[in-house]
Amino acid sequence: MKNKIKLVLVLFFAVIQLKAQNAEIKNDGKSSEIGFHLSQFQNDFGFGLDYTSPYLIKDRYLAFTFRTNAMYLEHLEKLKTTWTSYFNLQLGVIGNKTEITENIVIYGEGGVIAVIPNSNFSTYDVHIGGYGLFGFQFNFDTHNAYFIELGGVGVESSADKVPTEPIYSNGFLVNVGYKVIF
Repeated sequence: MKNKIKLVLVLFFAVIQLKAQNAEIKNDGKSSEIGFHLSQFQNDFGFGLDYTSPYLIKDRYLAFTFRTNAMYLEHLEKLKTTWTSYFNLQLGVIGNKTEITENIVIYGEGGVIAVIPNSNFSTYDVHIGGYGLFGFQFNFDTHNAYFIELGGVGVESSADKVPTEPIYSNGFLVNVGYKVIF
């Protein structure tokens, strides 16, 4: 199963990369972006995919983002530390992107997060909260960029089936990743 997921991701990014290279696209706010990222939400590690729409106003104001993450909660299970997976979905709005140089862009983003906990550690089906972040994007050509995002996430979620009922998907957040601009 893991090999199939890896193959799908590699093929997906290869097709997007080929499409981007065959088009004459400048990262000017009129393009969509799709990427892969690694995340840290307080103590929880994760990875995911993200999509950013083209900017709607003057090619630099108001874009929408969507992220999906597979996260891992570290907790005690039968007196041993284990990681248990859970998922979250984020829907956000970027208010403004500002070019610092031709290759460096900064932006602010905020939105709603839905956390889908694992039934092994929680009795809840879903938790809803919010997040906000500042992003730094480093464009190394017209089709490829690295990014780092720093911010916070707030969700009233705790692992109520686990001793000490640790909180998860709360606190400081960091995303680092790669985007293809198409």
